[in-house]
Amino acid sequence: MDHLLSLQDVQPQGFQIKLVETYLVFTMFGMLQMLMRWFHRWKKQKKVVVVGGGYIGMEIAAAAVAWKLDTTIIFPEDHLLQRLFTPSLARRYEELYQKNGVKILKGASIKSLEASSNGNGGVASVKLGDGSIVEADTVIIGIGAKPAVGPFERVGLNTDVGGIQVDGLFRTSIPGIFAVGDVAAFPLKIYSRISRVEHVDHARRSAQHCVKALLSAQTNTYDYLPYFYSRVFEYEGSPRKVWWQFFGDNVGETVEIGNFDPKIATFWIESGKLKGVLVESGSPEEFQLLPELARRQPPIDKAKLQNATSVEEALDIARESLQAAV
Repeated sequence: MDHLLSLQDVQPQGFQIKLVETYLVFTMFGMLQMLMRWFHRWKKQKKVVVVGGGYIGMEIAAAAVAWKLDTTIIFPEDHLLQRLFTPSLARRYEELYQKNGVKILKGASIKSLEASSNGNGGVASVKLGDGSIVEADTVIIGIGAKPAVGPFERVGLNTDVGGIQVDGLFRTSIPGIFAVGDVAAFPLKIYSRISRVEHVDHARRSAQHCVKALLSAQTNTYDYLPYFYSRVFEYEGSPRKVWWQFFGDNVGETVEIGNFDPKIATFWIESGKLKGVLVESGSPEEFQLLPELARRQPPIDKAKLQNATSVEEALDIARESLQAAV
């Protein structure tokens, strides 16, 4: 064998509460198999508790309430999607989720899961750290993941950087071994730092880049631009569909424009330069502008941006900053 390409995935973060499968408790990893097994019972469930306020938790909660389930989302952070959203932006989405019927318990911890007493092998409730009880007949845990690096640590690969460290062609420190996707800690060229990205876009692009390098004489190093998005509440009859896109780096000061009816935009500015941008409910043309803004990081007039009266005007200001930087 000349080459070994690691497509190792990630594994669930540790969850300190004992999980009993017959309780209808699911982690997102392996959830599909368990749902298939329990499908006849899943259709009868009425009260769902989702643990985790990140991408997984938000998308599962939106889907559950769309299925007319009594849905509660519980997480220990101060607000939803804390690793990306600002507090004010998160508040907009929290209000929308609540308007759609999702109950939100933030800053909460889970002490235990209580079994049903009716002999059906189900869960009856979730007990929180403060002693309060949330009724539930299904619990879904989506609290993030960590890279599955065990086998590679044993052969001497560096995993001290949060994943398997690779170079810009996804080569590890051992010749012939490569790592891509969620598990790879790679040079994020645009920001001159080592990073690990858990996202389908990066997983696809990193695999394509690595294989192309293996099959050809390509020496161009990977140059990824961080990109995240979410689409929820898109079911038929939904009063409000959600589709946001983010490109770049969420560092520095922020400027928020728009009233979330339906559009809103958040710009991250550091040292006078635009570093990242998120837009909710943008047009195709507006979404197309975002990666160019994030990649080129043009100098931008923060005061002028703050005075914009609409998302459209703010994006026009950003577009002008691109043109001025040429």
